[in-house]
Amino acid sequence: MAVRRYHEENYGSIFEFGYKDFVPMFTAPKFDAAEWAQVMKDGGVGFAGICLVHHDGFCLWDSEFTRWDSMDMGPRRDIYGELAKEIRKRDMKLLATFHHARTYGHHTAYADGFSEAQKARLDIFDPGYNDLYRNPDTVTKQQFGTEWQNKISEVIRKYRPDAIWFDGLANQLGSLAIPPQWVQMIPYVATVIALVAYSIRRQAKQRERLRRFQEGEVKGAEAGSD
Repeated sequence: MAVRRYHEENYGSIFEFGYKDFVPMFTAPKFDAAEWAQVMKDGGVGFAGICLVHHDGFCLWDSEFTRWDSMDMGPRRDIYGELAKEIRKRDMKLLATFHHARTYGHHTAYADGFSEAQKARLDIFDPGYNDLYRNPDTVTKQQFGTEWQNKISEVIRKYRPDAIWFDGLANQLGSLAIPPQWVQMIPYVATVIALVAYSIRRQAKQRERLRRFQEGEVKGAEAGSD
């Protein structure tokens, strides 16, 4: 109850000011991806990154699978995208951590203490915010699991992290909110994306060598080498 008391003393009643109302306050005006990456580099780390999404479900990348992300709301910036570029500039491996397996039911975990009349006044049960407050009353396990996988596959496709770490996955696998086969598919998704990216880079190099050969900058054998 201490958390609720602090919330209501500083932000007002939970019936008037919910979690969603913090999002516009998160603007990150002083966020400097280069500065963050340099601190990591100076610390001697080999892998660097951030938590892309915690149990609340707010994503720190530009996502097509939710409006609750840092590009569409709050900072209006692709936080992870900016940081990923700076990390790679400094020759560090890129890390991505995902904690959103626990989003399912997270916001409503202690709602049993409210009456039905009180629940009707809470934004966590407002249909207009179903896409943030994921719980068994608003979305099926199948739908949640699909969204969970889509977001991870999207990050792999867009940013190609070198390592991925999950939090809260064991419990959700046990409850089948996250189907085990979808977790098993992630390495295959990452492999396919890596192969496609490699193929694109290779073709670009070959086109560049061909251009240089046609302009007389290199000899035939050198132009065909890989």
